[in-house]
Amino acid sequence: MLVIIDDDAVAGESLSDVFSELYPVRFFQSPTEALKFIETEPFFPQVCIVDYRMPEMSGAFVARRIKQLNRDLQVIMISGFVDFEDVQELLKQRDVDEFHRKPLDVQALKKSVEFRRKLFLKRSAI
Repeated sequence: MLVIIDDDAVAGESLSDVFSELYPVRFFQSPTEALKFIETEPFFPQVCIVDYRMPEMSGAFVARRIKQLNRDLQVIMISGFVDFEDVQELLKQRDVDEFHRKPLDVQALKKSVEFRRKLFLKRSAI
């Protein structure tokens, strides 16, 4: 399963449409609701796409919380507005597994999601 967390409904729905042909998808505009879902299903989602900048809470906070729940869960962060030092630290600490800049290259993102999904399945099988 792919979880998409983005406060922008149009962006989130667009990503949901792209990926729903390939995977089960849950889209959340609210990071709080997304974290509630992941907390109740920490081994069900495989990959999370998280927007960096959201008004309710930061994507960095969301990514860290996801990794606290299940270290193997793969987090791809997306953003058009970003503090690169913060993202580098998130990548270094492995709180985020990849970063993609908006406007998104959908084909590259598809490849990343598939790679991350396979990695999750491999790690969780060990």
